[in-house]
Amino acid sequence: MKKSLLSLLGVAAVSAVFAQSNTLSLSQNGNDNQAPVTQKGSANTLSMSQTGNSNTNFNNNYPILQEGNNNTGTIAVTGNNNQVFFDQKGNSNKGMLSITGNNNLGYTTSSGTGNEITLIQAGNNNVSTAVAHPGSNNQATTTQTGDFNNGSVYSLGRENEATLTQTGNSNYGTAYSFSWGSGNEAIVTQTGNTNTGYAFSYQGNNTQTSVTQTGDRNLGNASLNFGDNNQASITQVGDDNAAFVFQHLGDENQSSLTQRGNTNVGKQRQEGSFNTATVLQEGDGNTLTGLGSSTSYNAFSVHNGTQRGDGNTFTLTQTGDGNTLHFGQTGDNNTATITQGPLQ
Repeated sequence: MKKSLLSLLGVAAVSAVFAQSNTLSLSQNGNDNQAPVTQKGSANTLSMSQTGNSNTNFNNNYPILQEGNNNTGTIAVTGNNNQVFFDQKGNSNKGMLSITGNNNLGYTTSSGTGNEITLIQAGNNNVSTAVAHPGSNNQATTTQTGDFNNGSVYSLGRENEATLTQTGNSNYGTAYSFSWGSGNEAIVTQTGNTNTGYAFSYQGNNTQTSVTQTGDRNLGNASLNFGDNNQASITQVGDDNAAFVFQHLGDENQSSLTQRGNTNVGKQRQEGSFNTATVLQEGDGNTLTGLGSSTSYNAFSVHNGTQRGDGNTFTLTQTGDGNTLHFGQTGDNNTATITQGPLQ
């Protein structure tokens, strides 16, 4: 059974609104509903809610769309097995998609300048993706709460922020900052057990990639490729964590890897000139493994703690018992400072 309310009319879809400063409200209750909506213009407001299962909001691959400037869109979906696509095109737009339930798919996109797009999911076995298309000063944020979630955030352009926050168990998180962008941020924050977090930046300068994990048996990787003046950092608190930092062919980059707990493994590699690396490990049985000769640029194939290039600086502090260090530097005028000792 399908029920839908749109202002005073009961319809299942809304085509296009072209005038200025429009307000559109849509409510659906039931299962297997469809509600593709398009708004065009400036200073529009879209409010939509769906309650039920197996609902979709697109027809012939057209999502909910707001096109114009200074628009605001809020979509709330409650139920299971729903598919929600929300797209904003223009400048200074704000959009929020909230999904509660299980086995849901949420997808948000934003293109233009000065946009903010947020996707929130609560439940189990959910998949969410937030994308900031080519543009500048955009924010793409995904927040998930529950078990077995999969979240991805992508940023393309300049001075964009891609942020993923997950709370729960067995989550998978990815934050990307893609090609030819500067001043971007790719951030993954996870709290729980058995989480996996990746933060990548490709071909950009003045970019930050960060993975912060709290829990047990987490794996984190922060990778920078082909850029200068970039920062990559990983912070892990818990047991049996593994962290990888990989910076390929860039100058004046900074990397930091901090692990607090037991039986952690840290792998760090930098290629370029005048780079700085700082590694801190606290606990028992920590390892910075290294001196491998692999030339693979795959971050997951980095088997060493290595700097390649000129004028690099490396600082490593290991605190605890049973620590192992293998480290190598290739090039001229490099500096390495290493401290190993018991817990104070």
